Amino acid sequence: MDSLRRSLILGVFGAASALGLAQLQVSGPVQAGAEATLQAPGSGGTTLYLFGPGEASKRAVQRGTIALSGDELKVAGRYTAIVDGSSTSFFVSAAPLENISFISHPSRVPSAASGAVLGSAFLFDRFQNLVLTPAPVTFRLAVDDTPG
Repeated sequence: MDSLRRSLILGVFGAASALGLAQLQVSGPVQAGAEATLQAPGSGGTTLYLFGPGEASKRAVQRGTIALSGDELKVAGRYTAIVDGSSTSFFVSAAPLENISFISHPSRVPSAASGAVLGSAFLFDRFQNLVLTPAPVTFRLAVDDTPG
């Protein structure tokens, strides 16, 4: 009886492992607004559920290569795709830098100091996602009617 139970347990874990090998896979790194593909094993029709910071959708698809449009992936962040109970999570990174926002802060610079401004620059892509990769920013501030 003990060997039958052991065989049954090993069979269940073996089947679970074999099913685990047939996981969903997303094609490479994904950038906001760009198309991506999802590989779903098998053939025939099924349903895709896609959840992310800017998306929650359900649609009928064919197993195999499933196209994810750039419109579905505009917002940077973590997305989860579910097909037939198998799921995969992937990250969408910001698109290339397109806009810069400058915010001036109340300064802690002594009032006697001249030419000092305290501020921060925030970099955004064309979809208003915060760009997290470092980029050089140069500021040139001037007051009206003064040289420089």
